Amino acid sequence: MLNVLKSLLERLDEVTFADPQMLPLFYPLGLLFILTLLVLSWRIFTRPAPMHGSKYALFGTMKYIFSVLAVVAFCLLALARPYLPQGSIQWKEGPVNCIVVIDQSFSMFAPDVHPIRLAVAKAHARALVEKSILKPGDKVALFVFNKNSRICVYLTNYFRRLPEGIDRITPPRSMKRHLAKWITLNDDSYWFTDFALVLNNIYQAIDMQDSSMGQEIPVKRSNTFIFFFSDGGDESRNLRKINDALKELKIRGIKIYPIGIGTSYGYKLASILKWHGYEAGTHFDAKILKDFGNEYTRLDKRTLGLLKDGTGGEMTTIESNVDSAMTFMRRVVDSHRSSDIEPYYEDDRYELWPYCLYGAMFFVGLLVLSVRI
Repeated sequence: MLNVLKSLLERLDEVTFADPQMLPLFYPLGLLFILTLLVLSWRIFTRPAPMHGSKYALFGTMKYIFSVLAVVAFCLLALARPYLPQGSIQWKEGPVNCIVVIDQSFSMFAPDVHPIRLAVAKAHARALVEKSILKPGDKVALFVFNKNSRICVYLTNYFRRLPEGIDRITPPRSMKRHLAKWITLNDDSYWFTDFALVLNNIYQAIDMQDSSMGQEIPVKRSNTFIFFFSDGGDESRNLRKINDALKELKIRGIKIYPIGIGTSYGYKLASILKWHGYEAGTHFDAKILKDFGNEYTRLDKRTLGLLKDGTGGEMTTIESNVDSAMTFMRRVVDSHRSSDIEPYYEDDRYELWPYCLYGAMFFVGLLVLSVRI
């Protein structure tokens, strides 16, 4: 432990955070700490002189507040996942930038492709790492969308984060609890998709990263592409926005490779609710059945074909339990590799977040034992 602390102090300026979005939470925590110090100072200077033979505890009951603040601080630090980089320069064929997009709309919960369409998409996306389709030096990003769009993994060469991001997509075993909350609140996010929104978010996120590295945007590349997992959908109302986004992607040399998941005969939306064990009036408003219950969700290749044609990519489909897109994905990845041998930074790291948890556990121990300081 002492050696780790010594090494950390020597390399403090090299500490990097895998999830830096947690760091702004330290601002309100710091304000609470300052406020607590002010209250403690006021109590020290305003309390009466101690009687003969007695003395005041330095912190008194406020030790609990300081301990709680310390626990929260160490937990936030652990959530930011600090680490010390320990990588090295290696040589290999040109690396690729692989962007994974997964449709998380309600139709992707249909079980016409076992076990459900979303699970098939997640398994194929995870295979990029687990089947070694991506190689050291490659970069990967993960976007998830329905009516809304969010980025789960920013473009990074630490592509082992991809499975971590996929795990944050609602898994089948917790779908009931998650969807029960959504249906009860009449949130329509899962009932619709917005292809234009996620496509815009993709090139904007790439531009932001390029700009932060001092590059003039837009940057055109031949090694950047998108695997787009979806069952399609009627996007006729957004065709103009979709075409505008596709033009921006084409300017940047980014091709889309749609992987359609679903069947042509489809699945009734009311049957999806029943298959997952939802009951009208208990888990969702019965009005949902009236509005959507008789509709079918089918694999719609038209919108997926539009994405392919608009960027010069290719498309494949998974329409049964025996279909697989693994060979297709491997071929696409290899086709975007440069034949030139290029240097890359092999990212390895020494994780520091466990030590943050140790610090939190120490202060929890102080709380439990009511140590007098």
